[in-house]
Amino acid sequence: MKSTTNDISPSFLSSNRFNQISQGNDLQSLKKIGEEFEAIFVVQMLKQARDSQLSEGLFDSKAQDSYLSLLDQERAREIASKIDFGISDAIARTYSEKS
Repeated sequence: MKSTTNDISPSFLSSNRFNQISQGNDLQSLKKIGEEFEAIFVVQMLKQARDSQLSEGLFDSKAQDSYLSLLDQERAREIASKIDFGISDAIARTYSEKS
């Protein structure tokens, strides 16, 4: 079975991105941060799906693995923005009650 290096890149939720999405009112920024967490969750699901392939491709390479990893991260953000998993709402409720 193929072992990919399809990990989440450190820049997925870097401090710059965190600062960018945490602008605005508290509830709105908490929802955006929760949406990023949902995207990380989706990336992990996509990674597991990609790792479960039964055989290696003829032209597989490290460069292709890196590209697919970045593509999965962007797909995950798109999926998390369109599908409501409920994680971002739960995070927003939890942390808005504490502040």
